Amino acid sequence: MAETTFDKPPGPPPRALTPAVRRRSLLEPRVRFWWIAGLILAAAMSEFLVSELMTWNQERDIVLHGTTITATITAMGDGSLRGTVSPDNPVHLEFNYNGTEYGVNGWLEGRKESISIDQKVTIRINSNDPTEWTYRTEIPPIGHALMEPGMMGTFAAAALLTSYILRSRVLSIWKTGIAEQYEVETVGGPTALAPASRAVRLRSLRGRDQRLISLSIPQRLAKLKPGDLLWLIHPPGRPTVALPALVYDGQP
Repeated sequence: MAETTFDKPPGPPPRALTPAVRRRSLLEPRVRFWWIAGLILAAAMSEFLVSELMTWNQERDIVLHGTTITATITAMGDGSLRGTVSPDNPVHLEFNYNGTEYGVNGWLEGRKESISIDQKVTIRINSNDPTEWTYRTEIPPIGHALMEPGMMGTFAAAALLTSYILRSRVLSIWKTGIAEQYEVETVGGPTALAPASRAVRLRSLRGRDQRLISLSIPQRLAKLKPGDLLWLIHPPGRPTVALPALVYDGQP
C-alpha cells in the first residue's frame, strides 16, 4: 500500500501568492536558469563596458594631447606578409622616443591606404607611456565602444525577460491550477539545472494517463521512496509543467 505524504489536498484555486510562494517560484529550475544567465551576462556586460570606455577615453586623450612621431612598419599580419597589403592587417611598429627604442603592436585604425614593410607612418603616443599609441587623428565615435557591450546588454535583458515570463507562468499555475495526486516512481540524484535538488519521477493515479512526470524537489524535502504519493498542481491537461505542492505549501 502506498504511503501518502499529504492527508489533505492543497486548497482550491485561486490560491494565495504569498511571499514564500513568490520566493520559491524564483527557484524553479526553468526560471532560475534564465535569471542567473541574465545576471551573469549583465555583470559581464558591465565589466566589458567599463573596459571599453577606459580604452576609448585613453585613445581620446592621446588624440587630443598625444605626441606626434614617425614609426616604421617592421611586420604585418602574423609576420609572414610581404609586399603591399590591406591596412586592415595588424602591424608591428618600431620608433625612437627620447633616445629609447620602442616596439608596439596594433592596427592602423582609420587608414585607407595600403601598407608595406619599412613604410613610415605617423602616429600619436602617450608621452608618459609611449607603448600607448593610436594612428587616429580624430576622436573615435563613442558608439564603437558601446556597440559590443550593448549587444551583451540585449542578451542579458532577453534572459531576464524570459525568466520573468516563466516565473509569471509558474505563479499562474500555482494560483489557478488543478490539484492531482501522483505516485512516486523513482527518486534520482541532483540535476545540472538543480544541483541542490533531486530528480523525482511520478505517475498519475488515473489509469488513463500513465505519462511519467519529472520534477526537481529540494533535497531537504526529497526524502521520498517509490510508492509515496504527492499532490501536484498543474494546468488542465498539462501535467508536464506541474508544481509539487509540498514545496509551495511549506509542509514538511
